[in-house]
Amino acid sequence: MNAKTHIEAVPTPAQLLREAIARRQAIAAEITQIEQKLQFITPIQAEEASAQTALNEVLRRDAEAMQAWMNDGAQGPAPEPNRKDRDEAANKLSQANAKMLAAGKVKEQIESEHKDAHRRLAEAQAAIADAETQIMADEFLRSAKALAEAYLAQVKAEAHYNAAKEAVFATNRVMASALTDRAAELLRPLNRQEAGDLELEVFQLARRRFAALRAGEEPKADA
Repeated sequence: MNAKTHIEAVPTPAQLLREAIARRQAIAAEITQIEQKLQFITPIQAEEASAQTALNEVLRRDAEAMQAWMNDGAQGPAPEPNRKDRDEAANKLSQANAKMLAAGKVKEQIESEHKDAHRRLAEAQAAIADAETQIMADEFLRSAKALAEAYLAQVKAEAHYNAAKEAVFATNRVMASALTDRAAELLRPLNRQEAGDLELEVFQLARRRFAALRAGEEPKADA
């Protein structure tokens, strides 16, 4: 007994578009969460910068005191540095540096995730563009087919009319003349304005259907 061949359905461009849009939305939400994590590191960076500024201020005051002593001719013993403030500032900076070192490792990982998420977002956007291109092509082919069918119906109507007129004319010239007067207006070929209006109508139909598909909706029967 032969095993049945497993055939998987090929997704339509509309399905691919919906999937890609859903993927883009999910990745965008993921990026938002990642960027929120990056914001958590900002206070730690600010703490380190503040601690460095505080230590620099202590060192500046000590340097000014030493400079003033020298400008006065180095009279008496040299001024002692403010060890209490310096040790306190240095300790705070050391703690802040340790926090920032740990945060820096985490930041590298988060930034890597951020970069990967943006790469996947670009892929999703490219998939959306590809699906949209295919949908536009399909919809305009669909509309072009409708336009061709309209022209074909007109040609067939003219052919039937001409055949009927010839058949009637062969038996009754008066009736053939009346038929010509009544049907000529209804069965006349489309003029340039009418043809343009028909082309515009099917073009707008394609655009409406495409807009519905792009929004993840099913096009209406008349759209």
